[in-house]
Amino acid sequence: MYYWFVQYAREWNIRVRSELCVQVTVDNYRVPDVSILDAAYPKEKKAMRPPLAVFEIWSPENKDRGMMRKFELYEQMGIPQIWLLDPADPGWRRYENGRLVDRAMFSLPE
Repeated sequence: MYYWFVQYAREWNIRVRSELCVQVTVDNYRVPDVSILDAAYPKEKKAMRPPLAVFEIWSPENKDRGMMRKFELYEQMGIPQIWLLDPADPGWRRYENGRLVDRAMFSLPE
């Protein structure tokens, strides 16, 4: 997935980062598996502005409650698109209004 976004980075004016530290609150950081950033903003070692989108990849070690709490924090930070991908399931799931919703595909926010 990371490399798929990288191939469109110039065309879409985005920056793609894996395991970027994102400051979701004043004293709370999370590390999404993949973050999509607006390339118009300066590069940061830690994301202080909300990424355009974040992706988490489900693994057997994940716990539902912990993942949903992480998504809540991403939403509170103002991240417009929060996605969960499960390697065992070909579908896309987007976090919206406190729940995961099946989606046909990913699209960048306007």
